[in-house]
Amino acid sequence: MSTDDLRYFETQFFLNPATGSVDVDGKLSVVRLREVSDGFREMVMMSNRGTKLLELCIQVQADADFARSPDGRELSTDGGARYRRVDNEAIVFGYERNGFHPETTVSANRPALLECDGLTFTVRLEPREDWSAELRVEPVIVRSEGRIPLAALPDAHSVGGRPEASPSLDDEGEAS
Repeated sequence: MSTDDLRYFETQFFLNPATGSVDVDGKLSVVRLREVSDGFREMVMMSNRGTKLLELCIQVQADADFARSPDGRELSTDGGARYRRVDNEAIVFGYERNGFHPETTVSANRPALLECDGLTFTVRLEPREDWSAELRVEPVIVRSEGRIPLAALPDAHSVGGRPEASPSLDDEGEAS
């Protein structure tokens, strides 16, 4: 796998799985374009460059660690409760302690089997066909008035601003 850093908040990964022979080109290519903004988005793009149908099971593992509390302590020792569930076509990871209640949702723009530890796509790629899916990871804070996206909080980007969203991922989920 090779990478290309486009901007400090965006990167691409390229993969052409080996065929076992230096004389034969791979029939499948994979490109992942990841953008960090208000959470992150990742486009996974696959191309069948061969002459035969490819049937793929694409598994994406997901987890959240909520590694440190705002004061720098490890959350695993502070008595808070972690949870995970599948809810409304997304995987929800959360943590709750003394009114502090962050959540992270993981979702996709394509049908997938959602389980508490990830997503599974079943894909049939005809020869010369392309397939893509956009994965979205969105942080929210749960308050009495509901779930508030982290970016909507008044001080979410007060230090240093935030990067502008990439036009390559903003065009209805299609990479340019």
